[in-house]
Parts: sequence; structure tokens; C-alpha cells
Amino acid sequence: MDRGRAIRRLHLLCKAGKISDLQSQALQGAIWERTGESGWPSDTDLHPWLFLELPGQEQASELFHMNIISAVSEGSVSHDLLMNLRIGLKVGGYLLDEATLASCISACLDWVPPSMEGRSEFDVAMSGDTGLNRITAREIGEVLARTLLPKLDPQTIADSDIEARLTADECYQRLPQLVAVAYQIERLFPEHASFALSLVRLALASRDPERVYPAYVAIMQYIQETAFESQNSGAIVELLMHAIEQRTQPGLSSALQLVGDLVAAGRLSSANQERIVAALPALLEEYRYDQGRLEVPSLADLPLVRKRVHRLASLLGKEYKLLDEITAKLSEDHLPEVRKY
Repeated sequence: MDRGRAIRRLHLLCKAGKISDLQSQALQGAIWERTGESGWPSDTDLHPWLFLELPGQEQASELFHMNIISAVSEGSVSHDLLMNLRIGLKVGGYLLDEATLASCISACLDWVPPSMEGRSEFDVAMSGDTGLNRITAREIGEVLARTLLPKLDPQTIADSDIEARLTADECYQRLPQLVAVAYQIERLFPEHASFALSLVRLALASRDPERVYPAYVAIMQYIQETAFESQNSGAIVELLMHAIEQRTQPGLSSALQLVGDLVAAGRLSSANQERIVAALPALLEEYRYDQGRLEVPSLADLPLVRKRVHRLASLLGKEYKLLDEITAKLSEDHLPEVRKY
């Protein structure tokens, strides 16, 4: 067994509390006795954030501050750095001072994809740089929406430059994935609620996966973050209802999941429940396994759509008996993940 795989398995045991103190000390020595130039354990092919959850957290925490947090706050931006920042800040429970937080946010907003000018199409295609730029832009939206902006307090935010930049059209023309921050814009600056909603609407209307999936990050926050009373909550629910009724892709399975969450929490109105009940039979008919007319995005989403239709039918079946047929059919689905939902 290679070193990285062994550490991953031991990481699971650590999280499950199955490692004794003596074993933990031995594991710490084994992990940190071999390190590379960066200071992180070598020959593992593991992301740095993982070492924050293993014995030797103090050493890992110091390295994380120096190699990840400081790097981003000083302007370094890459997919790996931001992904480690997003997960590491969560698992490590770090508290960033306002200056560092503002610097990290600015570094993300300043990022511009490297120019491809002067390079041949073959060179660009073989390098994979286009794909790397795409996932970096997606991660910028994720880390801002899920990690950095939520750390700002709307009552004490002092950096007015952040407000100006988050509400400037130029940012979204350059990085359309920034639509992920729509909920955070309204939370921090309620006077820009209509602007935040327009970002989500335009992204969904575009049917562009590069914009739609980040938009669902914002929609998820609108649905799940109940502590903040949003002006846009009703409009967001209506967008989800429309996506389900019109069976729009990409993002249909996400819409079904979020509406299912609303039903499970008792937060979907009776009128909207009836709309869902009316929409499910046609939706399931379109997403049959023998359906030959679905486009590639819909085909890829087919099992997940059926799984989430099963969940919704089960949640609503107690009040709407006409869903019993759907529930019975999906309980005998070919795929176990659909049967169990």
C-alpha cells in the first residue's frame, strides 16, 4: 500500500475516533518524519487541508497559514490554493482578521484568466489551460460564496470597495461564475437585493452550465439560510418551481433537491405542493430509461432526477395519494440509489 492511501484510510479512522492516544503519537511521527520543500508531508499526493484533521495539527496549522492563507491574501490564486482555503478554513475553524479576509476577497475578484494570445490552438488544447481556467473561475465563486463572504458581518463591514466590486457588472462579464455570491450580496447589502436576484435569473435563463451551476450555489443558500430574512425568497422559490414545471436543464436535479428540502422542512406552500404533484408524472415520463430524445445533459442527469422525484413523491404521498403509483414504480427501479433515494 502506498503512503498516501495509507494516510487516507487512517484519516477516516481518526475522524471516527478509532485511534488511541498511543497510536495517534505514532501516526504523527510517521506522517511528519518525511516532508518536502514546502514543509508538508511528502510522497502522499494529498491536499494540505487533510493534514489539519490528522495528528500534528499544530504543525499543519502553521503551514496552512503560511502556504495557503498568506499566499491567497498576498494575491496568489489557483484552483488548488482556493480549494484548500475553502475546505481548510472550515475544518480548521480559523478566524481571519478583517484585513486578511478583505485581501483574500480582493485577490479572488482581481483574478483574470491568463491570456491565450500568441499560442496555437494545438498548444492551448494540449496544455489543458482552458479547463484549468474554467475550474479556477468556478472555485473563485465557490470560495467567495461559501467561505469568505459569510465571514463578513453586515453590521461592521468597513471595506466599501467590496460592495462596489460585488455590484459592478464588469466583474460578472469577466467571471460569470461569480453569480454564486448572489445570496451573500443581499445578506451583506440588502439595498442590492434586486441586483442579486437579477444575477440568478439571468444565469438560469442562459442555460449555460458555467453560469447555472454557480447560480444554484446561491439558490441553495437562499433556501437553507433561514436566519436571514431575504427579500428574494419568494422569487427564488418561484424560479425553482418554474425549473421543475418546465423541466429545464442544466440544474433540474438541483431544483428537485432544493424543493424536496422545502417540503421536508414544511416550508413549501400548499399551492406550490399542488403544482409539484401536477408536474411529477410528466417529468417522470420524460426521464424514462428508454427515452431516446433526451440531450446529453439530461441523459447524464437521468438517474439523479428519478431519485429526487422518488423523494418528492414519498414526501408528498401522505397528502396526495395519486403519487402512490410513482412511488411504487420508483421503489422497484433498476438502480438501488433510485430505489432508496
